[in-house]
This record gives sequence, structure tokens and C-alpha cells, in this order.
Amino acid sequence: MSLYHLARLLKASNIIMKDSFINNHNLKTEKKKIIYKNNSLEIEYFFRPAGKETIIYIHGLGSFKEDFIGAVESGELKPYTLASFDFPGCGGSPYPENMRLNIEDLVNITDLMLRELDLNEFVVIGHSMGGIVALMYAKKFGKKITKFINVEGNLCHRNCGTAREAIKSGFSYFEKNFFGKFKIETSKIENRGIKKYAETLEKHTSPKAFFDYCHTLVDYCDNFDLLKEMKELKIPRLYVYSEENKAIFHYLKELKKSGCEIKEILGSNHFPNYDNPEAYYKTIRNFMER
Repeated sequence: MSLYHLARLLKASNIIMKDSFINNHNLKTEKKKIIYKNNSLEIEYFFRPAGKETIIYIHGLGSFKEDFIGAVESGELKPYTLASFDFPGCGGSPYPENMRLNIEDLVNITDLMLRELDLNEFVVIGHSMGGIVALMYAKKFGKKITKFINVEGNLCHRNCGTAREAIKSGFSYFEKNFFGKFKIETSKIENRGIKKYAETLEKHTSPKAFFDYCHTLVDYCDNFDLLKEMKELKIPRLYVYSEENKAIFHYLKELKKSGCEIKEILGSNHFPNYDNPEAYYKTIRNFMER
């Protein structure tokens, strides 16, 4: 997308400009209204144009687009166009009162957003639950994706323990008991990325959205062969995992045999973008250049 095309898009009637800036640089967030299942959804996003390929970041459960802001600040990805958006109920995107969204909906909403931004060819990065969304997007709209990066994305039933616990006793119990306790326990973990996640949950995450997404997160992990889907993608693939979590991912050798690149980020936990951003963004750049 050219700078001229971007400027024209910003003048469109379905874009709402915000005065806020992400972090301390001149990257404005914007909101775009999309119609989905006869409902108007307001989706907040950022778009940083550049000359090379476009990289789309899809965030995880309870997270938001700002998890990718380090890519904008990183010199490693300076040549690439970068974009990310908040799923409904996360960050700056409100959750609809009369809908119960699931992963299939998030796949379709992703496609609508990328169509609105006039993006027809791009690299996709999916983190955690976003890895499932990105994988299902690749299955449904695969011709648009040139490369796929999965960052600790769920690929089997073992990867969704928190989501499984969250939905055990219904939304009322979740909202009054589980969610508050989960935020407190998460905030006590001595890890930069996880503490940032706890702050995000407290300030930027709708409990209803978190609960609804947990249901289909568990469903996909239990009833879909996500590992098979990842192995069978016919595009360059990279699976990124953290040093502290490597024992969790028993399928790394199997992925590697399928031709998927595997990369460990040292000194990191579930959020390598916060724990070791230098190594994380260098890994992405190296994969992009190959």
C-alpha cells in the first residue's frame, strides 16, 4: 500500500481518528467500523507503512495490538510495513453486547479488517490464541499469506489449561471469582512480559470477551488437529517458543520434520516481545529475509 493510498483511506467515512498515540512516538491509533453479522463493530488498529513486505500481527487471549509496538520501535523491522488490530473486547475495540464471538468469528473479522485496509498479500504473525486464529485464517484465506510465524501458538489440548479452568463454572463465577484471581496471580509472577499481560488484563480486557474466546480456544485445541494444519501449510513457516517454556512444546521435532523452522528465544517466557525483544525481532527479520 502506498502512502497516497493510506492517506486516502484515512479520509474514508468509516475511519475514526483518535488523538492518542501509542507509547511516546508519532504512531496514531485509528478506529474502523466494520459490519459483521448485521452488527457494527468498532476495531482499533495501527498501520505503519514502509517499502517492503507487510507484516500483520494477531494478538492472543486477553492481549492487544500494543504487544507488537516493539516492532515499530525496532530497527530490525524498519523496512517492513507493520499493522495490528484489537479483537472485540480487547484494547480499544469494544465487545458487542448482543453477540458471543468465537475463533471462527475472529478469523472472519480478521479478513474484513485486512480487506478494509486493502491488504491482499502479507506475512502473518500469530501469538498464543492468535496462532490459532492465524492458522485458521491461513486455511481459509491461504492465498493471501506469503509467510507464517507462530509464536507459542496453541497446537494441542495441553496448551490451553488456563482457558479450560476459566470456563468450568459459567460466566457468573468466572466474572466474580476466577478472572480477578487470575489477574492477581498473574501480576505476582516475576517476569516482565507476564506482568505486562496482567496490566493489560486489568486495563484493556473485557471479561465477557475473555470468557467467550476461552470456550472456542478449548474446542479448537480438543477437537481440531491444529498440529496437522500447521505441518501441512505450503508456505514458509516459523514456530517461535521461549526458553522457559520449551518443555511444554512436545511437538517441536515433529514440526521441524515437516519443514517448519524452529527458533528458541533465550531469556524469555510467553511474551518474548517484552522479555527479549532484541532477539525476538531479529528472529523475525532473519526469517523474513530468507
